Amino acid sequence: LKDSWSVHRAWALYFSSWIEAYEAKTGVKVWGVTAQNEPAFYDNTAWEACSYTAEEQRDFIRDHLGPVLEKRFGKGEKA
Repeated sequence: LKDSWSVHRAWALYFSSWIEAYEAKTGVKVWGVTAQNEPAFYDNTAWEACSYTAEEQRDFIRDHLGPVLEKRFGKGEKA
């Protein structure tokens, strides 16, 4: 993911929109998500992927995904 505040915020908003749409379409309540699939596979060069270091993932969740989820779903509901 490009190291940009606006890109990270857009990704967090997209992420939360996906949760809302999934819940509305399926009726299944999403109780938790991860910010990255397979975090041990950080050095991925075989295909496009969202790879975070532990620090980058912490910062993304703290500064973007956590606040967006809290605003949309309530404190402690998803993050």
